[in-house]
This record gives sequence, structure tokens and C-alpha cells, in this order.
Amino acid sequence: MEPMRHLVFILILTATPLSAQSLQDRAAAQIDALGPVTQTLTQSALEEVVLPFETATPFEASLGDGDLSDAIIATRAGDSTASQAFRATVDSATGRPDVAPSNGALGLANLAVSIGADSVVGMFSGNSGSCTSAFDGPIASGTYNCSAPLTQDFRYCHEERQVTVHRTDKWSCAEETPEYRKTCSKNVEWRCTGTTGGACLKEAVQVSRPVSWNASGDRVETTFSGGGTGACSLREKTVQISVQDIAQITSLRLEDITYQGVAQVRINGQNVWTQGTSGGSNLAVRSRDCGKNCAVDAVYAGNTWIADCSATPNARTPGIELEPEFSQATPGPNSSLESTPVRALTGSQSLPLQITLITANTQESGPTLRFALRGSCCSEFTASLGDAC
Repeated sequence: MEPMRHLVFILILTATPLSAQSLQDRAAAQIDALGPVTQTLTQSALEEVVLPFETATPFEASLGDGDLSDAIIATRAGDSTASQAFRATVDSATGRPDVAPSNGALGLANLAVSIGADSVVGMFSGNSGSCTSAFDGPIASGTYNCSAPLTQDFRYCHEERQVTVHRTDKWSCAEETPEYRKTCSKNVEWRCTGTTGGACLKEAVQVSRPVSWNASGDRVETTFSGGGTGACSLREKTVQISVQDIAQITSLRLEDITYQGVAQVRINGQNVWTQGTSGGSNLAVRSRDCGKNCAVDAVYAGNTWIADCSATPNARTPGIELEPEFSQATPGPNSSLESTPVRALTGSQSLPLQITLITANTQESGPTLRFALRGSCCSEFTASLGDAC
């Protein structure tokens, strides 16, 4: 926005008398010298100068009071060029933002006022001229009265501050190119091209300790080291088992256990089997009163007596099913299908399952855990894709 500044000077010149004749007398003498005008302003002269003309008759002149309202509505709602121009004008007017002149624009206009006095006074410098100011603060107009010898001039100074806001509306129309997405499906057929059966299960079942497998690959066992000095104590052994996704395990059971004394089995920290009781309390060694002047070390599960502490060999078949505890992925390759044939030698592995054996005895030669498993397995897959889309 740019302020518009105009300085308009109106000079009223009044000459001082050079002789005894007054200004009014001199003006009257000039008017008398013009002579009469009655011969000039005649009827025939006026008709020759002023030419008659006929006013054009627009379409709206033929409309009556009721028709005019209908014509206005038709123009507003129609598809004609006039209708489009009317709606564009209304949209432009009603959609205009509020505009307030900035302090910078008004400051420029005030500057023009402040230097106006110097501009006017300079025109009357010299010849003993003088001016009087009638400006009062930063107002929009003012008056300077200036005089010089033999002449008195009245000069009026009009100042205007104009702030102009220009609005430009631009419209554009573009046609977007439509995009289409095609979705299709292909049949995928997987074939096992690697080892199967027990040989594959030996590869798929991962045990954290050394193990031994039977020939058919459906039995596996691990043996812990023994120990003890004759005093009754609790002993703890742990093994972890996980399964790769090349196998689909349908059953993995802790089939049987060999140990000395009393035993308890925990799966991921939870007691799932305790010799001689169905309770889930942890094993503990306490003294048991066995009569007058008699006390022996005994093994308890909570407050339940299990057996007196000894190194007696034991073999039990708890038959604990472990398969529900695994979070197995679906068997099959986890490779990309963008190229064929697709091959997957190994896959992801399940979370490890922790099995803990707690024994209570005076000495042990080395307990053993034996597992039995069933399921299908394939160490390598090949995929065939169907026809192209």
C-alpha cells in the first residue's frame, strides 16, 4: 500500500492600487469594456450551437415494475456472461480481507504534512514577503496566508492522504491425469526340496546343551553332571529348547526323568510337576522329628512331606506336554517372492523354552531328561508361482 500525497495550491491574487483608482473601480472598468451580449445570445444562435440528439433506448427501458425484479433474478442465477460477471464481482467484494493501513503508510503521509510548510514558504521568500500558518498539528488540511509588497496573496494548501489497496484475483483450471491401480493374485505352490523326517527334526529342534538323538530322530535326551558330598541339599539344572520354522511340531513331551532323591520340574519359572504331590510349592529341605532323640533331613513341598533326604535312584515318567508353550511361526520360507524359484534354507526361530530340574538329595550321579517329539519338517522349500496377471 502506498500513500498518495497531493499538494494543491489555490492562489487568490489581489493587486494593491498603483494609483488613486481602487481595485473595485478597475474591475468595473474591465466589465464595461466587454460590451453588451444581447446580440450574441439570440434564439437562432443558441439553436445553431446546441445540436439536438436522441437518447438511446436500452433493453431495461421496456421493463415494468414486476418485470424488472424478475430480470434481476434471472441475471443473478443465469449462465450468461453478465451473470458470471455479476457473481464474480459479488464473490470478489464479499471475500475481500479486511485491510488496515499500516503505520508505515500513514507515516509517509504525515511526513508530507511536516514538510509542506517549508515548500510553501519558499515560494514567497525575498522581496520582504511573509506568511502566516493556519496548520494545527497532523491534520489533513491547512491554510497559509502569504503577502508581498503591493500584492496580497491567499494561498490554500490542501493535503490528501490516500491509501490504495490493489487486489488481484487469479483463477486457474487444470485437469489431473487419472491413476488406476490393478490388483491381481497368483497361486503359489510350495514344494519340499530338502531333507524331511527325523533328519530335518534334528536340525529344527535347537537345544542349549549337548544332546543325543535316536536313529529315527523322534527321541532326544540330555544328561547333567552329578555332584554332592553327603549333605542333603537342593540342586538345580536348566536347559533351553527352541524350534525353527522349518518344522511344525505337533507334540514335544518331557517323557521321563532319571535322578536321585526327590525331583521337581519348572517350565519358564512355573512349577508344573513335583514328585509325590500335585501341589506347586517349591521344594525345601527341613529337619523331621522321627521319635525320641531322632531327627532326619527331609524334603518338603511347602508344608507337605515328600521323602526323607537320600541318594536313592529314581525314574519317573511325568509326560509333560511342552508344545503349547512354543510360539512357533508357520512352516515355510520367509524370503521374498519377487523372483522364482524361491528357496529358503532356514527360517525364524521360536522363543526359547526354559526347562529347570530341581533335585533334593545327598548325592547324585547325573540326572537325565528325555524328550519325545512328533511333527513334520522340511529343511528347504521351492515355490512355483501361477500364471502372470
